[in-house]
Amino acid sequence: MDTELTAARLAWRSMVDAANRGRVGPEVTNEVMIGRTLVAQAALRSVERLFRDVQGARYHALRGPAQRRYAGRLAPGLDVNE
Repeated sequence: MDTELTAARLAWRSMVDAANRGRVGPEVTNEVMIGRTLVAQAALRSVERLFRDVQGARYHALRGPAQRRYAGRLAPGLDVNE
C-alpha cells in the first residue's frame, strides 16, 4: 500500500509540475491527464487493498464474550491466559 500511495503522490507531483510550467498546449494537457490517470489508478489500488483488509474484521473479529473476559481479567491485573 505504501508503494501505491507513493506512486500516487509522485504522479500527482508530476501532474502539478506540468500544469505549473505555464505552457498551455496538447503536450502539457497530455502530461497532466497521464498524471491524473496514474494518481487515480494508484489511489484506487491502495483503497481497494484497505477495503479488503478491513472486511476481515467481519469474519475474524474477537467474539464479544471472549473480548469482555479478556478485558475483565486485564483491568484488575489478572493473568489473561488463565
